[in-house]
Amino acid sequence: MKVAKTTLILTLILLSKENSAQSFLDTLNYSIDSNLKYIKVDKLNNIWYIYENKIIRTSSEQAYNDTLDNLNIQQLSLDLSTPLKNLFYFRNKNSVEIKNSRWGLISSFKLDALQIFEPSLVNFTSDKMVLILDVRENMLYKLNENGVKVNQKTNPFRIYNKYYFPKEMIPYKNYCIALDTTYGIFLIDDYGNLSQTKKIEYCQNLFEHKGKIYLSQGNILLQIQTTAKGILDFSIVKKAIFPSAIRSLQTLNENALILFENKRIYELKNFESLFK
Repeated sequence: MKVAKTTLILTLILLSKENSAQSFLDTLNYSIDSNLKYIKVDKLNNIWYIYENKIIRTSSEQAYNDTLDNLNIQQLSLDLSTPLKNLFYFRNKNSVEIKNSRWGLISSFKLDALQIFEPSLVNFTSDKMVLILDVRENMLYKLNENGVKVNQKTNPFRIYNKYYFPKEMIPYKNYCIALDTTYGIFLIDDYGNLSQTKKIEYCQNLFEHKGKIYLSQGNILLQIQTTAKGILDFSIVKKAIFPSAIRSLQTLNENALILFENKRIYELKNFESLFK
């Protein structure tokens, strides 16, 4: 009888934790945009509402907005991790454009001319360079913002004799954190040297919010701590369960701006409390 009672109490505690995110979200205001594909926030706290054929950028105070249209979002990769510079990679043209905060063109270069034909990722590094992983040549290239190669090496995303090709990467302190959905997490430095790996199955997306790394597994979100030097600490991995999968997690004025798969949009002040 005592064992059964203890089991019941533990079950209720677990259910309470699993339902806490659902209950918490039910008390908050939200908006819905059924046509929205993605949300990003740049380093000036402008919100980028990304649709099928256009991007609407709005200031956090909604004092102004501007529009970039005639786009094919399925063929576009964006990196807004560098202040005052936005990286646009157009897959169908295999070309890179770096724009300033007013969407003026800083530089533009075609990757075919650099003998880079099949990138799996094109991202800024933490030292403000451009990192490109080419599937065809199995090479990692580092370019400056004018498209000049400054370094190249064989694909460092390797476990034993198998190479991986991450499609998501986040610059973080002196490292870049990459996610390959068939394996898990990789950590490389700004020179492309592999520093850390962790096999985590069934992860779909990689996010960073206020110094912590988050991985989505359906409607589960894993929270991973980092050390002062930027290394990932997997000794304690916390999780929160949400009513819908998270499509985007962005930092807006220290708050968490979240877009769910059900197209609900929330702005949370105490997001981290869901993982305690």
